[in-house]
Amino acid sequence: MKTTSPKHPIFAYLINQLPTAQEISDQYEEQVEDTIQARLNFVVRTFEQEYCYPENLKRYGNKTRTLENWFRGLPSVYSIEYRNHAILEIAREMGALKPNATEAQEQKTLDNWFNFAAVKFAQLCKFNKVSF
Repeated sequence: MKTTSPKHPIFAYLINQLPTAQEISDQYEEQVEDTIQARLNFVVRTFEQEYCYPENLKRYGNKTRTLENWFRGLPSVYSIEYRNHAILEIAREMGALKPNATEAQEQKTLDNWFNFAAVKFAQLCKFNKVSF
């Protein structure tokens, strides 16, 4: 699942998972512009307030690993896929997993999913000039 281009399908997936400005307004009573940058900023701020505190940074070693574990907890503000069959389907759609993948290859994809998403989310922030 190696990628460095912002055109890779994982970035479209991650953007699609961002809450809309209307959802942020309705559910969290916060007004943000309806831009990717503003919506990313909202998710990052929420992550920092809810989970990125010194004890977790120490426990997980860095901010990206802390984000990975926040994703594993299925935060309400950011909807990331957690069901194994759906993760495998996404990986196949992105071309990261062959249709005839072995069970070991599928398991490796599942084991790496949240880390991969966190790393790419951090890159997405960088591409959009959002401090992470």
